Amino acid sequence: MDLELAEDLEENQQIRFLSISTEEYAWNFKKSPYAKSRVYFLKLQQKPIASTSFRPIDLKLGHIIYPASLNHSSRMLSGRKDPEIMSSLLKKTKTLELQNEALVSISGSGENKAYIRSGWLYIGNAVLLQKSNCIDRGFSCLAVPQLGKEIDEFSLDIVKGFSLAIIKDSLILNWRTENPNQKYVNYLLRPGDLRGYMLLAYRKNEAYIADFKALTKSDLEDMLMTAESFAFGYESLGVWSSLRDPFQEVFLANGFRKAHQEVGIFLRLNEDPPNVAIAKDVFKGNWIISQMDLEMMS
Repeated sequence: MDLELAEDLEENQQIRFLSISTEEYAWNFKKSPYAKSRVYFLKLQQKPIASTSFRPIDLKLGHIIYPASLNHSSRMLSGRKDPEIMSSLLKKTKTLELQNEALVSISGSGENKAYIRSGWLYIGNAVLLQKSNCIDRGFSCLAVPQLGKEIDEFSLDIVKGFSLAIIKDSLILNWRTENPNQKYVNYLLRPGDLRGYMLLAYRKNEAYIADFKALTKSDLEDMLMTAESFAFGYESLGVWSSLRDPFQEVFLANGFRKAHQEVGIFLRLNEDPPNVAIAKDVFKGNWIISQMDLEMMS
């Protein structure tokens, strides 16, 4: 099977194969503050049968921030699942992604076998937490149209306490909130003496916390007042978490429950021997995975 770079295909072909609108393609691939995502197609008899994409990111692993690639939008173009074909595609793209030191994926369970077969290291799951029947508790945070530069230093200080985190500054977060398919509201807790930020959104009958950072668990409790008031009238309020997320206990203590929805987290390091050294550091600390990290895959 031949592997062909998406850049070799015309833009309208990419849009058709990826099943996205022209507006979404422009936002995702042309307006992104990241370096351009790389899209690969696996072709059989000159016909694309599967695609996968890598978005350049900065990734905190252990004590080091690595230049990395986030693998996103891996799919069979026919819609059916085929771990053997996806494994072949991931093996081939690994050799093309050597310019970055680490590869990471947050994958739906249907692709887990493909990542494992192609040499990725499964390190754990992220789980969806949900709270039903939220009440209006008042708004403890200030809504702002965009996030300012104060978020950048604040976020870097927060992730110092984590061994696994995707680095997102104000430029990246503001770009994410311009998604033509989704409306977000940005909130700050005590903006004069910043204690936390939170991005909220809703889809159909569900509200969710797309991304947040808080200095302390008490600060997160304060922000949940705003989140629950935002979700008032919706069926549920959701947030993604991992077993190594120190804030998970705050959500559970405030009425959130684990839903039957999980995604796998996979790593692949471009070093010899792969995976071993970094895995030890990653498992020593806390992780932070958000809904927005999952959405970066779309």
